[in-house]
Amino acid sequence: MNKRMKESKSWVEKQRDVEAFLRSEKVEIPEVMVVLGSSLGSTIDSYEKKRVIPFGQIPHLHRAAAKTHAGNLVFTEVAGRGVVFQQGRLHVYEGYDVRETTLLVNTLGKMGCKILVSTDLAGGITGREEDVVLVTDHIYFAGDNPIIGLEESFDDKQFVNMVGAYSERLVTLAESVAREEGVSQVRKGVFAYLTGPSFETRQELKVLKSWGADVVSWSMVPEVMVGVYRGMEVLALSCVSDVSDPDGLAPVDLVSLYKHGGRAAKKVEKLIAGMLRRRDLCL
Repeated sequence: MNKRMKESKSWVEKQRDVEAFLRSEKVEIPEVMVVLGSSLGSTIDSYEKKRVIPFGQIPHLHRAAAKTHAGNLVFTEVAGRGVVFQQGRLHVYEGYDVRETTLLVNTLGKMGCKILVSTDLAGGITGREEDVVLVTDHIYFAGDNPIIGLEESFDDKQFVNMVGAYSERLVTLAESVAREEGVSQVRKGVFAYLTGPSFETRQELKVLKSWGADVVSWSMVPEVMVGVYRGMEVLALSCVSDVSDPDGLAPVDLVSLYKHGGRAAKKVEKLIAGMLRRRDLCL
């Protein structure tokens, strides 16, 4: 099948192709899916890699272009339950359709995966560098909604509630694990999603702050929306890599951003490891 024919397929057909591929690979559908954002790819190093599938082998996906995203699905088992790590992600800012960036969450959620843990690096609007933010709500004014086109035709079930999109149970569990593991600078917050790749202007940051946003980034929220649509219980963990004060805004220093983001990511790795060991993670 040539590229043009592939592009003519609907997102429903593409999801079915990915599902058929995963079934042909005979991977067990995991209970938990963990999406690893920038600086978090090494999280999988402490787990046995039972199966590694690069994005490029999966129908309708491409190799991850962002240098901090390896672009693999890694299937494993932790504490007796199946877990798949999505090592990296595709982004709208790379030129991909928002449905392509969420295709793996869409497919695994539809196949029966119960819990989605999504992580990323984000810019702080409030708080401090190296905070770990447990997301409790989001602001999504990015235009194209990732749920559009996930069914053959529109029906009322696509009017999906985002009240409680971020599981209070999992946030409470994460707070408990953070205390047990000695993870510092963990707080709750509201996440604002923009597409990037341009960093926010002073006035944009002022508006987001006035709306109650604590962090802003260019990923994660579309996955959450699709996960909720597919009935997954969601936890989102955001690593604050820099703090942008609208009243004293300076150009973003990428070297400093990745340094602080990497330190916050180590905390998130510890949180994820602790949560995956908990028997009460899955209901």
